[in-house]
Amino acid sequence: MVIVCFPGDEATPLKGKPGATVSINKFIHLIISLDDVKVVKNAMNMTVNDVLFGIVQAGLSRYLNQRYATLESITSPLVAEAIALRSGLLSAVELEHQKLKAFSNNLKLIRAINNDLQVKEIFGIVKDIQRISSAFVEISFSHLSRSLNVEADRLAKLSLFSSRVSDPSLG
Repeated sequence: MVIVCFPGDEATPLKGKPGATVSINKFIHLIISLDDVKVVKNAMNMTVNDVLFGIVQAGLSRYLNQRYATLESITSPLVAEAIALRSGLLSAVELEHQKLKAFSNNLKLIRAINNDLQVKEIFGIVKDIQRISSAFVEISFSHLSRSLNVEADRLAKLSLFSSRVSDPSLG
């Protein structure tokens, strides 16, 4: 006997109450070459549908993160570190870097990314990180002791504080 349990939908900005209507404020589109899609399909051993679904998922994920993720909504250092790493990877992709070595002083995050540990709290973010990683020719994720990471930690904290002070939308 197999029992499958599906957790209830989480509250998101896209989920309306029963009877809610949708008003479209803007529509964004992108024209891409089928040949480009096929190059990705062949390189990743996927279907065209998989590639197109991935593009849509990445766009929706980016939209939700930009629109609704605020510093105040992040209550866990592990989640904050995972989101920061994902953001850094997206920036590296945009800058067209092909090789990357990523370091974190959070061993739990590194183990989750390297499939040595499954952490419910960051499961979706880790899947995003693993998906984004496929854009690189070479990528590695390694643990770096906090004692060796003092200056980067100080700069990250300073950056978080500065963004809270300078962003009027954050109060």
